[in-house]
Amino acid sequence: MYCWGSTVNGELGVGAPEVEQLTLPSFMDFSKSWNVKQVASGLMHSLILTEEGLVYSCGNNEVGQLGQDKITRKPEQIDDLQNYSIVQVAAGDQHSIALTSWGLIYAWGANEFGQLGINSTEWHTPTPKLVKSLARKHSLQIACGSNHTLALTSDGDLYSWGQNNMGQLGLGHKEGPQKEPALVKSLVGSPLVLITAGGHHSAALTHGGFLLTWGSNKYGQLGYTPKKDPNLSFGHLDMAGMVNLVMVQMMMGVFLALCLISVAQKLVKLHVEDVIQSCTFHLRVSCMHLAKACQDSWE
Repeated sequence: MYCWGSTVNGELGVGAPEVEQLTLPSFMDFSKSWNVKQVASGLMHSLILTEEGLVYSCGNNEVGQLGQDKITRKPEQIDDLQNYSIVQVAAGDQHSIALTSWGLIYAWGANEFGQLGINSTEWHTPTPKLVKSLARKHSLQIACGSNHTLALTSDGDLYSWGQNNMGQLGLGHKEGPQKEPALVKSLVGSPLVLITAGGHHSAALTHGGFLLTWGSNKYGQLGYTPKKDPNLSFGHLDMAGMVNLVMVQMMMGVFLALCLISVAQKLVKLHVEDVIQSCTFHLRVSCMHLAKACQDSWE
C-alpha cells in the first residue's frame, strides 16, 4: 500500500513525527501492506481493512475516531472488532463505520449530529458501538459524508442518519439532526445497487444504471439544478442529461461527484471545480491526479 499527502496527524501511518507531508507515493511500512482490501479516509484519520476482515486505524483521535487508544501515527488494530469479520469500512470527518459479514453495523467517533446512529446524547464514543436499530436488518453497504451516514440493506431499503442541514439524508426535509437510522421512504421499491456520500450530499445508483442525487448543491455537485432552491435538494432526481448513460461506479468528494459509465468506458465530469478543496487534506494530491486524468480524457 502506498500513501501521500499531509501526515501532520499521522493519518498516513508513516510514523515519523518530523514528517508533515509526502509529496510522492510512499510505501507504507506496515505488516499488512500487501494484504489490504480497502482504505477509508476521514478528515484527519484513516481506516485500513485487511483481507482477513481486520480493521486498523491511524491519525487524529481527538474524539475517538480511531476506535483504539494505542499509538496514533502507525496503523494499530481495533481490538473491539477483532472477533468480527469486517467487509467494509467508511469514514466521515471525525466518525467511523464498519460493516460485518453478518450485516451488522458498528460506529464510533464523533456523534455531535447523531452520525453514529446509536441514539445517544453523548457527543462522541471511543469504542465501536452496534447500531441496534438496524440489527435485525442485513446491511449490504455503508457510506459516510462529513457528518452523516447511509446504509443499504438486503431488502433494498436505504437508511440515513446524522446531520441534515442540507437535506443530505434524503428525508424530504432538512430538519435534524437525525440520531438514529431513518428509512428513506421516497426510495422504497427502487432497485438500488450502490450508495455513496460526499461532504453534505448523497447519491444512489439503481440496477438500471440511473443515478439519484440529493443534498447540498452549492458547487453544482448534484449534477442538476433543483427548482425550489438551487443550492440544495431534499429529494432525489435522475440527473438531467445523463439518462441515456449506464453508470457502473461513482464516488464523491466534499464538493464534487464523479461517475464511471459503460458508454465508451470513460469518466463523465459532473463537477471538478475547486477539486483540491473537495478532498480531505491528506488526499489532495491524489485528487489532483484524478482531476488531471479526467480532464485529459475529456479533451
